[in-house]
Amino acid sequence: MENVLLLDREREEALIQKVCLEISSLVRFESIKDCAIFCVGPKYSSSLAMRVAHSLVASDKLIPNIISIDIPNESDSEEIKEKYLAMFTALVPMWKQNVARIVLVYAKDFNYAGDLVGELVTGGYTKNSLTVVKLVSASSEGIVGEVSDKSAKFWWQAD
Repeated sequence: MENVLLLDREREEALIQKVCLEISSLVRFESIKDCAIFCVGPKYSSSLAMRVAHSLVASDKLIPNIISIDIPNESDSEEIKEKYLAMFTALVPMWKQNVARIVLVYAKDFNYAGDLVGELVTGGYTKNSLTVVKLVSASSEGIVGEVSDKSAKFWWQAD
């Protein structure tokens, strides 16, 4: 088999629980009115984003808004990737007017995710932001579930 890390349901759940436990011990938002979770690649990240949202606040509080950010496939052309990045870049100033703190959530390494993070930093989101990743290939700032040099394949992607 090629350089692939298979994530069955149990392993994915264990990574989500690990990340959420770490969040619960490090971060608690008293108010979510100016906070949003950016769910990068919702096909992979939406379950993680929802669980992160619940981990950030007390059980009796509302969860932060979750904004899904679609990203291109790794096999898409550079032209398509540039269009996605341009659309995202255009939205950052609008979000900045309404959202002071962000939590950037993605489930696995996307080469593209670094560009999104760069745009958020350029847009002024360095001070009050947090990055949460389920699986990455290199150590990363923020809260990370697991580091692996293998490409992730989730249970629902099985042939």
